[in-house]
Amino acid sequence: MRMLLLAAHNRSWLTQLVIGAVFVVSCWLGEGLLSVPAQVATKGSQSSVAFDWTPLLRLSRDRPILDALAWLNETPYAGVVTHLKRQNARVIFKDLRTLDKAVANFDAVSWLSGRGEWIIFINVSHQNAPPMALAALIAHESMHDDVENSLTEEVAGWRQEATVWQYARRVCPAMASLPVPVAQAATAQTPVRSKKGVVTTLESAGGSMLVARLERIRQSLESNTLESLVRGNPGYTGLKETSAGFSD
Repeated sequence: MRMLLLAAHNRSWLTQLVIGAVFVVSCWLGEGLLSVPAQVATKGSQSSVAFDWTPLLRLSRDRPILDALAWLNETPYAGVVTHLKRQNARVIFKDLRTLDKAVANFDAVSWLSGRGEWIIFINVSHQNAPPMALAALIAHESMHDDVENSLTEEVAGWRQEATVWQYARRVCPAMASLPVPVAQAATAQTPVRSKKGVVTTLESAGGSMLVARLERIRQSLESNTLESLVRGNPGYTGLKETSAGFSD
């Protein structure tokens, strides 16, 4: 989803980056396919090498997002990270209610300032989501790098998101067995709520709301119903059919 921001955005940066991505390391070592960020270990060995975070720190200072970008950069979809760096984009968590009530429950929003600054805001409710799930969402938002948007562009974005998630499930089987909140599976845009009306956490819900969305769009991709799912999204009402770089 893309929006235009005309005012400067004040951001808060993390003051320290903690080294060690246990979740990502466990998946990558399990498959033995990819290099591991932070400290790189090898099977049957205690050796490790330092991972250079410097290029990614241009994009974000949020550790879960950095883990996602580091993983994405070691996949066939590394071009997403390259594109973000070339465009001097920033990717940060944000309480989207502070931007506009209309996007409060969106998973992410791409903003472009009057100065051409590109910021991808990821809903802060996803800060505990698996890095690979965040990577899929970022892959989608990377498509929205200008002020234009269209149904064709959204279809392409959702397809890329679903494809990256398919890949994550293949190289890391643990992703395929993550528990998904029952109430979230049918309507991936709706927060899971307890009986007291409070949005549940990742732990108490027994799974990630973002994972529920990704599973839904993956299934739609595999059943060839993704385009109809996107076109039926009420959030895209009024979008034109095509935009720059995205035409039939």
